[in-house]
Amino acid sequence: MRPRSSAWSRASPASAVYLGSGRQPGAGRLRMNEGRENLAWLDLLRVAAALAVVVVHVSAAPVVYLPDLTSLERHAANLLDSLSRWCIGVFIMVSGALLLDPERRESVPGFFRKRVRRILVPILFWSAAYFALTLALGRPLTPTKALQLLWEGRPWYHMWYLFMVIGLYAVTPILRSYVARSGTELRWGVTILALVLTSLWDLRLAIDEEHLPATVATMFVPYLGYYMLGYELRRLAPIAVSSDLLWLGFGVGAIATIVGSQQLMSAYGASRPGLYMYEYLSPNVILMSAALFCLASRTGSGLGHGGGRGAFIARWVAGVAPLTLGIYLWHPMLIVAFRKLGLTAIGFENGLGVVLVVVPVFALSLLLTWLMSRIPILRAAVGL
Repeated sequence: MRPRSSAWSRASPASAVYLGSGRQPGAGRLRMNEGRENLAWLDLLRVAAALAVVVVHVSAAPVVYLPDLTSLERHAANLLDSLSRWCIGVFIMVSGALLLDPERRESVPGFFRKRVRRILVPILFWSAAYFALTLALGRPLTPTKALQLLWEGRPWYHMWYLFMVIGLYAVTPILRSYVARSGTELRWGVTILALVLTSLWDLRLAIDEEHLPATVATMFVPYLGYYMLGYELRRLAPIAVSSDLLWLGFGVGAIATIVGSQQLMSAYGASRPGLYMYEYLSPNVILMSAALFCLASRTGSGLGHGGGRGAFIARWVAGVAPLTLGIYLWHPMLIVAFRKLGLTAIGFENGLGVVLVVVPVFALSLLLTWLMSRIPILRAAVGL
């Protein structure tokens, strides 16, 4: 379900994610709080999803505006875009995996005090920054329009996630109490039902070419299924589902997205129905998101154990993961800057346009976020 902006307006970071929690020794399918649970795989997902967000936004131009849908350039953009669509589901599942854990020892007032600063300061700072960019680009922006955009969570196309996460924060204490008092079968049933209903609703909106009016008060509701799914999947031991089955699930979802989006775009163009397979609530993307989350849990739980390359990767991931919110907040501004300098993903017949833009945008976003993290007065603006 999407606000009035394009299919590429809803990709964002897990700004709500916090590491922590231990686990007690035990066996079986459940693994929550078993001994000292290695959560490095969640950091790995955050970094990978931050990169995927940049891919989604950079690929938007060639996917939508290239007239020849059969060109190598268009196929490459569709491939990269489709393979990155899991980013939203994974970000929200990582948040749910951590924040819905009833073992977290914090009061409700303490929960809100900790999160208000980490989300409101970035919202205020970057809303002002992107309103300034709007004016700098010569676009009209009245005070009334600015207030409307804030209410709709759209100071810029990517900022919806920060406003959406406010809603997730608001219901987290209630959901955490529900998790602590309910059985596994009931929770799985509610989670699956939530995903199915929102997916069907999103399909109906696509068929009718409608958009669900999004406001700060309601935009979190369609993503509650992802939020609860993250907690349930974290509780499963890595061996609960075979890696072959997980790869099959991811592959089916990916192929459906790649082929389906191409066919729908050919039939309907860049309309609501034509972009449906890119939807974060479409069944194919939900399948990709859940499968990748489980694959990361299965293969990344040992990340950082031992030495060598694995230890280096673990240290790098641990260093970058806290900066993912800043990467997300910076990258659209840099896409605009590169476009003004004449560098876009369009115009590379070899199909490398998206990659050639994504790499510098991601790297520079990371660098700028790191620099802000070193300046005390600016750290809070990137959630640190």
